[in-house]
Amino acid sequence: MAAFTGWRLTRAGIIVVIGVVLLTALAFVSVYIVVQRGEQARRDEAIAVAEEQLTADTEVIAEETPAKEAAVVAVNDTANAEAAAPVAEVLPETGASPAVIIIAATITMAGAYYVQSRRAVRGL
Repeated sequence: MAAFTGWRLTRAGIIVVIGVVLLTALAFVSVYIVVQRGEQARRDEAIAVAEEQLTADTEVIAEETPAKEAAVVAVNDTANAEAAAPVAEVLPETGASPAVIIIAATITMAGAYYVQSRRAVRGL
């Protein structure tokens, strides 16, 4: 194997480096997926609130009999709807915590490294 200033590359070392790189990539991908799911859940909730308000507004307009009053109410409701944007009070849960995934992957990699090092010691 090649020698770099006193360091010698071994198969176990290469496997550990590859494992760390894969764990890091897994962590970043997991965080990205969780963030995207959270944003999508917030969008879906905002759309549901907007549809609910629209349904309530159309029911109020349908109950009004004169056309003039219905037009005034519609103009006022749209102005009020634009002024107050719907805000979600509680964000929905969107899956496992990234920390749990990272911890599980770290324990798995440590176990695999231990088993491989034990096999290497027995082989010497």
